[in-house]
Amino acid sequence: MWHAFTVSLVLLTSICGVTAAAEPITISHRWGETTLPAPAQRVVSISYTGADYLLALGTVPIAYRTWYGGDETGLWPWASPLLGEARPPVLRGELDIEAIAAMKPDLIEAMWSGISKTQYEKLSRIAPVLPAGKGAGDFGMPWEDMTRALGNALGKSDEAHALIERITENALAIRSAHPNWQDATAVVAWPAGPGLYTGTDARARLLASFGFRTPKIVESLARGSFYFTLDPELSEPLDVDLLVWLDAGGGVSSARDLPLRDSLRAVQEGREIVADPELAAAMSYSSPLSLEFAQTKLIPLIEAAMDGDPETVVPGAHEAGLVR
Repeated sequence: MWHAFTVSLVLLTSICGVTAAAEPITISHRWGETTLPAPAQRVVSISYTGADYLLALGTVPIAYRTWYGGDETGLWPWASPLLGEARPPVLRGELDIEAIAAMKPDLIEAMWSGISKTQYEKLSRIAPVLPAGKGAGDFGMPWEDMTRALGNALGKSDEAHALIERITENALAIRSAHPNWQDATAVVAWPAGPGLYTGTDARARLLASFGFRTPKIVESLARGSFYFTLDPELSEPLDVDLLVWLDAGGGVSSARDLPLRDSLRAVQEGREIVADPELAAAMSYSSPLSLEFAQTKLIPLIEAAMDGDPETVVPGAHEAGLVR
């Protein structure tokens, strides 16, 4: 009798397990809904930052697209070690739909890819596609939403929630420890142009998570865009409490040569930061992995810049030639 009961229990458990595993997953996005018959296991990421998200959730993609820089894997130091011994194909340039089809993915992740609806429809003939969410721009989907959506698609919602919670709590702790940063103004900019990011951009959102805000004039001049080129003769948008220059590898000499540079408060009071190429990339990628990396590297620089003493040397600023 016990044997019969055990066999019945095993069969029932197996049937229930199969039923649970086969339950479809539906995710809403900008072009409707995508349904997966089961959690994805073979993922091709065509997002420029998608590999970071997959690796953060413990899934190695079978192929991934890269953005810029990084090591021989096309990834940066916060992500490449998580590949382990795996070396998936790296997708570069224009999308090769036939090559993607040959990989037989069960999910094509495309939340930060800039694909068109036509491309989405073509790719959907290969496998379920996960594009940007409702209301998100081509490259404007918040990292939290991307993490949740991908966690759902992978059957790793709990892991995604824990990841978001950890990064958010880190930011709240940083914010709480620095009351003088609250409501201070900050701008993130590329030296050439110069080019300024608005509060909707991931780089500015990182500073906002610490308590800083983007000036209203920056939002006004951007006219709805996340980025714009500033007339170098116009200083007001750069006259902020904290000025963060991004160095993509070519230095920041353009910032040093701005016509009205000496009139800026951040210059006069020693509150400029230079994000070196690695930190600039971490801020730009704004993935779960890169955000934790950026939090660690950026905070000491902001602390030095915002300590109230113009004589404090901000690491990196002197080497970049911004301190005379």
